[in-house]
Amino acid sequence: MTFFMELRRREEKGREEGIAKGRAIRGGFFCWRERQENPPFPQNVVDKPVEKVDKNVFFARKSRISRFFLWIKWWRKGKNMAQEKENIAAIIRRSVLGKDMEEADIQKLLASSKVRLRSYDKGEMVFRDGDVPDCLYILVRGEVHILKDTFSGRRIFLSEIDEPGDMFGEVYAVIRHPYDMYVEAVQKTEILEIASELFTFHTADDQSREAAIVQRNLMRVFARKAFFMQKKIQVLASGSLREKIVRFLFQNLRPDGTVQLGGSREYLAAYLAVTRPSLSRELSAMQRDGILALSGKVIRVADMDRFEEYL
Repeated sequence: MTFFMELRRREEKGREEGIAKGRAIRGGFFCWRERQENPPFPQNVVDKPVEKVDKNVFFARKSRISRFFLWIKWWRKGKNMAQEKENIAAIIRRSVLGKDMEEADIQKLLASSKVRLRSYDKGEMVFRDGDVPDCLYILVRGEVHILKDTFSGRRIFLSEIDEPGDMFGEVYAVIRHPYDMYVEAVQKTEILEIASELFTFHTADDQSREAAIVQRNLMRVFARKAFFMQKKIQVLASGSLREKIVRFLFQNLRPDGTVQLGGSREYLAAYLAVTRPSLSRELSAMQRDGILALSGKVIRVADMDRFEEYL
């Protein structure tokens, strides 16, 4: 009895499961047929012609989020430009050209059409040998080398400009003499260029205050350069290389008897108009003779009496 009751219960359970499966199949079929009759998207989307959208309508339909991020981008760009302008103003304020300038004078100078900021990639020329100068240059960031090529093609290193605020090319810009050397950027560099018309030496009644200050500061620069050249002539007028080294060290000697080299050995060799190997050999010989003591960029006079014999 129990066996037949269990069998009947299983048959009823199977019948109910079969009915449920049939309903599910029929329901899925009808859903599929309904999607085919009423598709959510056009059947030929690719073939549908593209409507021309007006630019104003397109921007008007942009979401609030897109407009918000676009505004953030513009705000950051304006903030970066303002920060860059402030950095340049600080560099001019610290430079020789900006001495005695007030904040209003610096802002007016930067707003002038005769002042522009230019970027140079590594290896790009700022100006070439033979170019006619039309501006002076102030380094904002990066580094440039002042170079000269000989007739045989050998490159001569003259100087390096690597401190923000350092100025170069001002003498040529004033006398309007073509460059007899060239300047090359050794890394990504930004330079502030000031046109020659701004600091041409004249006494016109319409001369601005910042132009007058620039002219006065340039006179100070020229006086320092003249003094520097006089000292260099005294060094180069020496007979031997050892006398050149001694006179150079004597001009830069500190009270404790040491000299801190501001540049590299290559820069010192170019200043003394000798090759770097010759300079290194002579310094090593003076160290062996007990005249000098070398320690990196610091040179100490070990024997002052023998040192002064070469003056």
